[in-house]
Amino acid sequence: MAFAKLLTLQFLTGLSGALLLALVLAMTVNTTTFLKRVLLVLAISLFAVVIYEIPYWNWYGFPTDYTIAHAAGWMISWTAPAWPWPL
Repeated sequence: MAFAKLLTLQFLTGLSGALLLALVLAMTVNTTTFLKRVLLVLAISLFAVVIYEIPYWNWYGFPTDYTIAHAAGWMISWTAPAWPWPL
């Protein structure tokens, strides 16, 4: 498969995930505080780590350092964009 096609598919996949997360946050806007919404995003990203990263470490023998770094990347990249919204 061509690199451009793979890159486009990856972008669309990430965008779809971000839109779904935005929908979840939009449903909680009047029922929770800002901090609780940020913690919700963190929990969702942690769920993604457990579902996608831990099996790579377990079944395919990915290095622990890689798994921890990639897990941190998931949590930071999904949680950090939530901070500027209420400003």
